[in-house]
Amino acid sequence: MIDIKLRLKYYQTIMGLNNNKLAERSDLDPSVICSIYTRSYEPTITTLNSICKGLGITLSEFFAEDEKYTELTEVERAFLKILNRVPKRKHELLRQILLEMAEDIILPYGG
Repeated sequence: MIDIKLRLKYYQTIMGLNNNKLAERSDLDPSVICSIYTRSYEPTITTLNSICKGLGITLSEFFAEDEKYTELTEVERAFLKILNRVPKRKHELLRQILLEMAEDIILPYGG
């Protein structure tokens, strides 16, 4: 069984988010995040879904027991820290730029 508190701490750490920043990104009151850590609040699926959106992951990823889904390389962690500095409204634009860059790299070698 997944320890929600430990899993939440893991994702917050690798993404460089403190409780207030995570609460802001999740559209939750910071006291909700703090209550999870003090175990005075057992989060609902709705609350966990909001937190996952704030973390940029799915509920499935949050609860994945296979370590390959939770281990990130140092480079991936660095990308996530940078992404966390980019305003949410620009995430799709950044995704499109990265996809175009990947196509530029992959296509010349594949054809």
